[in-house]
Amino acid sequence: MVKLKALKVESPRVLYNGTSYRPNVAEQLWHPGGHNFFGGSASTTVSESGRFYGHILVLITEDRHRTIGTTCARDLVKTLTKHGVKVYNDTGTAPTTPTLTSTSPDNHAWFTSNIHTEIVRSDLRQFASDIRTKIKTKNPVLVMYQIPDKTSQYGGNFATFKKVMDQSGIHSICISNRDVYTASKKNRLTQYISNVALKANVKLGYVNHSVELTKEEKAMLNTADDKSDTLILGADVTHAQSNSPDSAPSIAAVVGGVDATFGRFLGSVRYQEAKKEVSY
Repeated sequence: MVKLKALKVESPRVLYNGTSYRPNVAEQLWHPGGHNFFGGSASTTVSESGRFYGHILVLITEDRHRTIGTTCARDLVKTLTKHGVKVYNDTGTAPTTPTLTSTSPDNHAWFTSNIHTEIVRSDLRQFASDIRTKIKTKNPVLVMYQIPDKTSQYGGNFATFKKVMDQSGIHSICISNRDVYTASKKNRLTQYISNVALKANVKLGYVNHSVELTKEEKAMLNTADDKSDTLILGADVTHAQSNSPDSAPSIAAVVGGVDATFGRFLGSVRYQEAKKEVSY
């Protein structure tokens, strides 16, 4: 029998805003629990976990989903405040006093005036046009598209929605009706919305968490004057399903860190030859 020396490394401590936590890997939980989001990306001492002021536009394809769409948007904002994000009125400036807090009631005036739920036609011939009309009217900071489910039937709607949002320069999030209803039945809607809040906070330009580095790790990653000069890259390749045509390409993506917290990344995505694992 061959024996090799091994070193067991503990899970790193995750840094939040004013707190830290060593996660239990076996739990496999992505939501931040009771911690405030880390905040800005310039330093490890930030006063705010994030800030939001503006309008949220919720897009639905059937009126029967209006209530759940509005509720998800409201719960998303309440979850952001729970994790330290400060929500303000839409004034175009940065007020000093937040409008909402984590204890604000569901009928608070901010929700009524800043969350707009609108119907768009699901037929792709009108879908993109409807989206552009709605965002021009409401001028949102964040658009949430409530897709009926994640099956291939609505793949074209998802792709079109993301394309229009990218062209418009507006932050966007998709949620699935089926996921919402499933999470509700299993009493996991709070966790589901918390996961959505992680995505929303990053899209708004903030960092959810960082990693607590040891003295030795800092020495490896930073310069002599304690400035970060390390670039962390990540790459992956996604292949088409086995029953897809031979012509279906693989999709390669590469991301690179752009700040000292290793919490913000820029990415590049390319098509490449099918079934090739190497990213070009």
